Amino acid sequence: MFWAVYLPLISTMVTDDGGCGISALVREGNIREAAARACTLAEQAQGSDRIAVLALNGDLHLAIGANEEAEESLRKSQSLVKGTIGQVRLHASRNGAWQALSRGRISTALKCFSSILADDAVAPERRLESLAGECFALHQLGYFDDAIRKLDEMNALSVTMPDASWLRLAQAIRADLTLQAEIRRSPQLGDHIFWTAATFLSRGWQWDGDATIDGLAPLVAKRLHYLQQVRALSEGDALSIGNIKRYLDWSATALPGHQRFFKVEAALAALASGQTSFADALLDARRAKGDHLGSSSAPGRWEFEYLYCLAKLHKQLGRAHESMLQFEQYALCAMQCIRVEVLPAAQHSSVASADGSNVLDDIGVLLPPRYRRAYAYMLDNLGNPNLSVREIAAHIGVTQRSLQIAFKAYVGVSPKDVLQKKRLDRIDSELSADQRTNLSILEVARKWGVPNRSKLANWYRRQHRGKPSDVLTV
Repeated sequence: MFWAVYLPLISTMVTDDGGCGISALVREGNIREAAARACTLAEQAQGSDRIAVLALNGDLHLAIGANEEAEESLRKSQSLVKGTIGQVRLHASRNGAWQALSRGRISTALKCFSSILADDAVAPERRLESLAGECFALHQLGYFDDAIRKLDEMNALSVTMPDASWLRLAQAIRADLTLQAEIRRSPQLGDHIFWTAATFLSRGWQWDGDATIDGLAPLVAKRLHYLQQVRALSEGDALSIGNIKRYLDWSATALPGHQRFFKVEAALAALASGQTSFADALLDARRAKGDHLGSSSAPGRWEFEYLYCLAKLHKQLGRAHESMLQFEQYALCAMQCIRVEVLPAAQHSSVASADGSNVLDDIGVLLPPRYRRAYAYMLDNLGNPNLSVREIAAHIGVTQRSLQIAFKAYVGVSPKDVLQKKRLDRIDSELSADQRTNLSILEVARKWGVPNRSKLANWYRRQHRGKPSDVLTV
């Protein structure tokens, strides 16, 4: 997706590469070379530097679509984090957010980024990174207005930074989103129901061309020049096709795991302007690589734009029956996206399935499926004061030691600490102003498995939350 253009740059802006040239390579758009160099550096780094470089290495591999390598590097980085539970959780939320975004678990990514922003102690660079991440997630969910508001927050914070890099980045992302919106709002794409249902706060914001690109990293400037050509194509300028092809050729090398998204962007513009043969070539290229959705496979949640393009293509080629079949698949896929991703994000809630596959908050997203079931069992039984780590382990058929090792390796904290935190989160939520209850503090604590006042006070101190009564005064 388009966030893959920005993640490498964001990662180098929050991580010092030690003068090894990774940042320069990223700025120029040499992402694969930067990832290879980060991989070598991660093997050599020591101490806290190794944590940061492993995270950087993971980010770069996410950007090029090497998800397995990215997951391994981010897991190693997480396992090395020491400090308070809050610091460990912050690192886990950050890594989990980008991984969730790469997997198409957009509402999960949004929750992870939001949990970082809820921490007042987060460094400005991490706050800016999380605001950018929230913007990407909200845009992909169709909340264009909210995505723009996150960029407004980025702008406000960016002006306090010592240099203009973050401000230029926020302006570039806004230009990106605005150009995407202009392409998708083409009158010829009026039946693209997912996007026509969205509202657009930035209607009065105009693309100012070179003024926006001035001072940007070549990686980002290239992306905006490409979108400018795509918009021109959507308006009927066939001469832009050559420049579009050159960008797609570059993306095949620089960002191979995300090239199909760029092709769909271009296909939308080609269909809007009646350039049917070019759209067909772009979509055929995807089918040739096995990226298409055949009749035997269920449509992926984030494939609906591809399905929409196929429906429009068949219509322009005079294949009414095929067009209708593809449009039905598109509508089904868009509705599935709304049900599974958009609505949970709007409600800030998640529903755990029997196998724990939907327990994908900032902890669940980091765990392998087997241990995710253990986490789901934990959440389902928070109110049981006798719930133990041994019982949770037995539920999935592993030893207590195995469960502890898995949580430490993938999340960075023990299952006991996670259980403690989740109970306190529930207590905090019920005592907070917007969830005010008639129960006493101790009654709320008992409801969530904390049997006595002494244990409650000790847990609050351990989690650096002050006192339970402090929540009532917020």
